[in-house]
Order: sequence, then C-alpha cells, then structure tokens
Amino acid sequence: MTNQGYISIFGGSLLQPIADLIDRLFSAPHPGANARQTGSRENGYSVSICLLLAVFLESFIRRATHLSGDSLHPSEKRFTLTFLAKRYPGCDLLPAITEIFVLRDVIAHNHLWKIEYSTDLQSWGTILSTALDSSSGDSKSKNSIDLQTGTTKVLGLKVIPTKIDRSEVTKVLDAVLETLEFIDQRENNRLGVVGLRADFNGKLDLTLWEIRDQLKSHV
Repeated sequence: MTNQGYISIFGGSLLQPIADLIDRLFSAPHPGANARQTGSRENGYSVSICLLLAVFLESFIRRATHLSGDSLHPSEKRFTLTFLAKRYPGCDLLPAITEIFVLRDVIAHNHLWKIEYSTDLQSWGTILSTALDSSSGDSKSKNSIDLQTGTTKVLGLKVIPTKIDRSEVTKVLDAVLETLEFIDQRENNRLGVVGLRADFNGKLDLTLWEIRDQLKSHV
C-alpha cells in the first residue's frame, strides 16, 4: 500500500458548464440595451458565465497557493489578490485580475446602483443621475470603478449588474486565459489547466483556448 496526496481543486468541473452557457448565450443575437439594462436572457447568461469564470480562475489560483509550498507565510496565501502580489511581484495582470473579482462581487452581492431617469412616449428615457449605493462595494471596487461611466478602469467591464452582457463575457474570458497562462508558466506547467477539455458548438474535446477561438466564429 502506498500513500497518495489529494487536494480539493474543483475548477476543472466547471469547464463544461461554462462552455454550455457560452454556447447558449451566443446562440441568439444580442437583444440590445438601454442606459439601464439589457435583455433578461442576455443578462442572465452573461452574469452566470462571468461568475463561473471568476470561480474557475480562483480555483486554479488556489492550486498555485498549494504549489507555492512554504515559500510564503499562510497569511500571504489566505487572500487571492495578496497571494498573487506576493508570489508574482510586478505582475502586470494584477489590475485586470482585480477587476474580474470586482465583477464577481458585483454579481454575487448584487451591488445596488440608483438610476434616475425621465420618460416620454418616444424613448426609454433620459438618464438624469447614476450612483452606487453606499451599502455596495469595498475598497478594491471603489479603486477599480469609474463611477461616472459605471465601468472598470482597465478592462472596461460594466458594473451596473443589469447592464452586464456578452461583452463582459468575452473580456473576462480573455483575461482569465491570459492569467492562467501566466501562472502556469511561472509554476512550471503544473497548474493542470492545459489538459482540460469540453464540448462546444458541436465540437468535441476542446480546451478553453480552443473554445475561445471557436467563439469568434460562433458569434
């Protein structure tokens, strides 16, 4: 009998659900949007995908904390962004990664925006004011969000929850893949993401990178 090691990283289990949701989202045209919201189908699929992509990324970052061994103090591994800053000092991707987790919080905690607008019979209305409720957000969101535009400063992610659509999906997917590539390279290809496969748009056993390439022709 030999002893075996195991760590409970579940991120790989999310790949097929993510692929399925992306396929469903892009199977219909964008319904359009106004200054307050996009269509409920568009919004529902988009927030679901963005949330799962953030969880997917964090799961593999947790694997990286395991791979780091005793090189960092446990307190430096506890929080994802702290770990990334300590493990990979000078990482240019950190602002974009921060914004992915800001968007995750926007969705998971349903940050509240107060929007005042006027209406008439000819239009959806004119926006008079937009403000983030004081009960929503934390220091990282306040540092990452342009309150005038309702978007993040680096990736340009919409952070009014009801306006999130497929453009956030494509931006988050690109940023997640770039981050995973960076971490995997720094961890000597031990992250375990390259071999993951899912079915997408009638194609079998695609990597997440291949799914992104398929998506470009699927739009």
